[in-house]
Amino acid sequence: PPKFCIRFRRKKVGADPQILEDYHTAVFQNITMAAIGSLVFCVDCGNLLPSTRGSDRNTLRCECCGAENKDTGSKKIVTSSKPADFPSFLRQKLQSSVQNVVRHEIQTDSVVHEKCPKCGREEVTYTNVQLRGADEGSTVIYLCKCGNSWHENN
Repeated sequence: PPKFCIRFRRKKVGADPQILEDYHTAVFQNITMAAIGSLVFCVDCGNLLPSTRGSDRNTLRCECCGAENKDTGSKKIVTSSKPADFPSFLRQKLQSSVQNVVRHEIQTDSVVHEKCPKCGREEVTYTNVQLRGADEGSTVIYLCKCGNSWHENN
């Protein structure tokens, strides 16, 4: 390895040059691929190489030792995931509390306690509509299960 890198490491690590040489030989000489994720390292000295710039040469120059290294970093990373890939206590809780509702069981009409004048039933459905001018009140149309309907102007 170059002396610059050894001197730098000796100051940080506090080891003599022979230990660093042995470490360099054991660790960096046998590396065939020097990429960890998107990080690319020099195979000669272990220095982190600058990020790829999309050059046509597909090589990166080490600023520490000057060695030319193959750019083994990925050029494009594509990932895809779905919510099920990330288990969550909250998602499980939500799924366990969800009710299945059938469309014909949903009551879409509003129910009010109003007595039907024809049959005397206490609960009838109603609809609120605007039949008159915008500056006047709305009209409430009541419908009983017996088929009777009537309206009331508000």
